[in-house]
Amino acid sequence: MPDLLSILRKSADYLGGKGIDSPRVEAELLVAHALDLDRIALYLQFDKPLTDESLGPIREVLKRRVRGEPVQYITGKAGFYEIELAVGSGVLIPRPETERLVDRALALYEGGPVLDLCTGSGAVILSLWHARQEDGPFVAVDLSPEALVWAEKNRASLEADVELLEGDLFAPVAGRTFTLITTNPPYVTADEYSRLPTHIREWEPALALESGPDGMNLLTRIAAEGKAYLEPDGWLLSEIGSGQGSIAKSAFEAQGWRDVSVEQDYTGRDRVLLAKHGA
Repeated sequence: MPDLLSILRKSADYLGGKGIDSPRVEAELLVAHALDLDRIALYLQFDKPLTDESLGPIREVLKRRVRGEPVQYITGKAGFYEIELAVGSGVLIPRPETERLVDRALALYEGGPVLDLCTGSGAVILSLWHARQEDGPFVAVDLSPEALVWAEKNRASLEADVELLEGDLFAPVAGRTFTLITTNPPYVTADEYSRLPTHIREWEPALALESGPDGMNLLTRIAAEGKAYLEPDGWLLSEIGSGQGSIAKSAFEAQGWRDVSVEQDYTGRDRVLLAKHGA
């Protein structure tokens, strides 16, 4: 019988031959998932022989991956900031660059009500709650009922005191104000969306990605509507596309926001817009 290490090597070679990036890492994640092991346990069992019964689930997850299904959907989980999130069909997979949004939000947050728009899996709001759960309250909104299914799973898993609401941007929180608003809205332009890799376009929800000809459909609305939901001297932070720094900054300044700035992610690309209530 083949041992685990040889199967890992063959799996990585197979994925690499199919054009998968980081084939060794993905092979470890997929094989560990198929065998119901964490990666540490995987490393400790390299010489373990695998039966045909064990090989079947491994073959199945590898086939799913080469068909384009994201690793996170196959394993049902994605690491983000200091938490692990359940993800799957109908919700955007959280990206590492969004952790910069959380970093900046935590640096500015001084307590009080927090609102997260376009929450998706709940990555941002649950990370904020996890770091500052003695504060709050914490509220999250998303238009997609499919995405909120995953946000609820993650809220329940963490036993987080976070209110989840379904609706269009600020509509579910009419009459309420917050000291901090965060959002990772769709900001991909229609042209960019048409050129995204197949594994993104065919698997992740377009609703969470594409936002009109310049990618600014939702950001423009947030700039126009947001101050009514923010307490004086409160901050709004939004993730933006790497080419949107100038246009996003102008959109918020035109609506009377102050201290508007754009900060970079860990790769040096424009990523987070910061704006303060203009009152």
